[in-house]
Amino acid sequence: MNYIVMLNAFHNYVKHYDIPAPAQLIYLHMLMRDNELLWEEWFVFSVRSIISITGIGSPNTVRHSIEHLRAAGLIECLKRDRTATRYKILPPRNYKPVAPDTICIHNDTNGKTVSPKIQNESETEVGKVNCNDIDTDKQAASDMIQSPDTNCIHNDTDSKSASQSASQSASQSVSQSAIGKTQMNTSYNNNKNKVNENQKLNHLSNLVSTSLKTKGAVPMPMDGWDLRHLGEEEIYALSSPKAYSLYCHYYPRKEGFGVELQVAWVEAVETKGILPGDLVLAAKKFGEAKVTAKTPMEYIPMPKNFILNGTWQQNTPRYLPVCPHCHGKGTYEDNGTLIQCNCDRRYK
Repeated sequence: MNYIVMLNAFHNYVKHYDIPAPAQLIYLHMLMRDNELLWEEWFVFSVRSIISITGIGSPNTVRHSIEHLRAAGLIECLKRDRTATRYKILPPRNYKPVAPDTICIHNDTNGKTVSPKIQNESETEVGKVNCNDIDTDKQAASDMIQSPDTNCIHNDTDSKSASQSASQSASQSVSQSAIGKTQMNTSYNNNKNKVNENQKLNHLSNLVSTSLKTKGAVPMPMDGWDLRHLGEEEIYALSSPKAYSLYCHYYPRKEGFGVELQVAWVEAVETKGILPGDLVLAAKKFGEAKVTAKTPMEYIPMPKNFILNGTWQQNTPRYLPVCPHCHGKGTYEDNGTLIQCNCDRRYK
């Protein structure tokens, strides 16, 4: 699927079908969520996450909106016992196009293109001439010529009112033209921003190293479920893809596992030389603290910002658990002398 194509199709769809505003908002965020997941066929989007992102206050409103989208054929739902509902995006292909009769054009004898409606009106107005109207117009013209004083009396007043009306019409036309140009510029900028955002995501997806992929696919958070029993030393022995899965599993906010997080992970591990085990243990400690404090989901940073902002350094082990000297204890003996290990300054 293509994100921009789906947005345009949905925009045309809502022109012809009645979709409530909350349902439209939820569908747009579902499109964005599936785009971050590289267009998975089925994906999880909990009601709590929808409320947090969209600002819809009532869970019942969210459920009714999802049911409306399902009935409209825009999504499919897969419900299982004791698991979150999974969704599948369906392209809005059933919208009605504009009727051809309202947009087709014809050529007149002079080679100009006019619509049928305008052509019929012009033929009616030009082709049918009433002789009584001509006589009446001649009589009115002769009456005006015979009474010139009437026009001379109000000559000055008419000239002033004409100049005032001309200035008002000119100012109105200028203001309307300025408003039209502003609206065109705003629409152009919005479309340009959408294209730039899509190009940015495509560029970021190309930056993801192949070392993060296994069998051609980026590992997902649910892959880390089987690795949760590992100890600290075993975590440091994991490869980058498995450590990434475990990081996503331990991180408390279960959203934002898209291309931008993958790029942040690759830059941290491969460019900056950060150990994947440090990131995993930092996410585990951070998640346990937030669960204990019952921190609302909207106050927990996104998983990519946890890496980019350096928050992980406040939660990673001070001394390296796999340090060959102190083994995570901070001190070691050398010829009977107790030495302070410097593995706590491994990123300085």
